[in-house]
Amino acid sequence: MSVGIVLPVFNAKLEHLIEAIDSTLHNQIYDQNEISLQLWVVDDGSTDKELIEYLDKASLSSNVNLITHPTNLGLAAALNSGIEVCKSH
Repeated sequence: MSVGIVLPVFNAKLEHLIEAIDSTLHNQIYDQNEISLQLWVVDDGSTDKELIEYLDKASLSSNVNLITHPTNLGLAAALNSGIEVCKSH
């Protein structure tokens, strides 16, 4: 079974983002042999270069996928983008 989690991000504080990703990927109790956990981070047009660089590096992980909006479209659009991608995988 595959579980997709959507995390919308817009100019978040880097330490909060790191904590959210770490919590999502490492602090959950599940059988890794039965469940494939995928995190879809939707960067909704962030302008913070440090945040963008971190997201690019995080997306190199096999469990973290990055969706990037060129401009801020709002929370609903970010969630909808993530949900659409989750449904197709």
